[in-house]
Amino acid sequence: MTISEIDRYNKTGQKAEAGDTRRTIVYIGGFELPDKNAAAQRVITNAQIFQKLGYRVLLVGLSKNRQANGHLYPAESGESGLEAWEMGYPSNQVNWLRQILSDAPLRKLILLTDIANLHTVICYNHPAVSQWRIAHLARQHGALAVADCTEWYSKRHWGSVSGIVKNLDVMLRMHYVNWRMDGLITTSPFISGFYRSSRKPIVEIPTLMAPNRTEQTPIVDRSNGITRLFFAGTGFDKASASESADGMKDRLDWVFDVLHRAKLLGARFHMDLYGVDLDQYRELVPEQVTILDDMQDDLSFHGRQPRKLLLETLPKAAFSIFFRKETRTNLAGFPGKLSESISYGTPVITNPMPSSSQYLIEQQTCHLVEITDFDKAAAKIVELFAQSDSQVNAMKSYCYNSKVFHYQSFISPVEDWLYALEAS
Repeated sequence: MTISEIDRYNKTGQKAEAGDTRRTIVYIGGFELPDKNAAAQRVITNAQIFQKLGYRVLLVGLSKNRQANGHLYPAESGESGLEAWEMGYPSNQVNWLRQILSDAPLRKLILLTDIANLHTVICYNHPAVSQWRIAHLARQHGALAVADCTEWYSKRHWGSVSGIVKNLDVMLRMHYVNWRMDGLITTSPFISGFYRSSRKPIVEIPTLMAPNRTEQTPIVDRSNGITRLFFAGTGFDKASASESADGMKDRLDWVFDVLHRAKLLGARFHMDLYGVDLDQYRELVPEQVTILDDMQDDLSFHGRQPRKLLLETLPKAAFSIFFRKETRTNLAGFPGKLSESISYGTPVITNPMPSSSQYLIEQQTCHLVEITDFDKAAAKIVELFAQSDSQVNAMKSYCYNSKVFHYQSFISPVEDWLYALEAS
């Protein structure tokens, strides 16, 4: 279906209702609908907040299954029922440059849809020049321009054209373009604090979840003495890890080191890992080959799997586990794996991080483990695994019933932010 064949379609390909005069919010970014990446999951839950506040929300993402031919296609947004569109993912440098320089996502959407009252256009971690042009176009149509800023990557290596362009883009977006938006959505105190002096309206929203759950979280039964652990993450091939000077975002090497020491102290566990391949990891961190060999019966590497499978496995674990280093990238973002785990009824073992500490409750939603001393961390793990099943299940029940990461908990702060945005 091409542009000339589309006229005011919603996500199912049906025409939108005539005379829809609700104020419209457009969300544009590199998210892959309906839930193919973490960005899409964040944007959809944020969009549901705006929808609950009475706005019509249109999503414009990217798809690797579409040709980068400049066309805009109707897209699926899953069970949220949001109107969604997508453009083709750039497949070569020419298309990539067009994407980072163009206001096409908004311009084409305005041509194709009946937007009676464009209120706000939100750019999600968008390329700087494109975001600047989209903001200008939005204001020409009487709308406000907002940046949803959830990441601040460390510098890539300067040895390639893509590395140079990405470094320049990040600097331009973070130090110039975002300061000139009408308002900001952030995901951490680090980013909120950085832009506080701009005096722009800011609302801080962590990575939220609206879990589709039909049953209570499974009861943990460790009659065999084995504590079941869960991990999901990406970026464990050499290309991804070497892209940034910080290396791996999730320090899986720390997790393995601590768990191996805990095993030597008598801990018994089995860990399911998704999104990471054993051979790739061994190549990335060859110094841990001996540890991995010694824990081969304790670890199951599943590689990349459908998210549905991950969400079926996660609630069955006693704990999810991950550690992170305090890099700028990690301070700027919010760990979606944390909010997802708690929302699906699985408490988290992690190290304290400023971006997430305000949402965690020790002994109820998490166990915080300092990783400055691996031997002490291992001893703490042994202690945690020695908890009774009733203690673990009480934590799982608390997590399951917690609404701390449900989008409905953020309706009031977002409403206040919208009032401030309109008044600014």
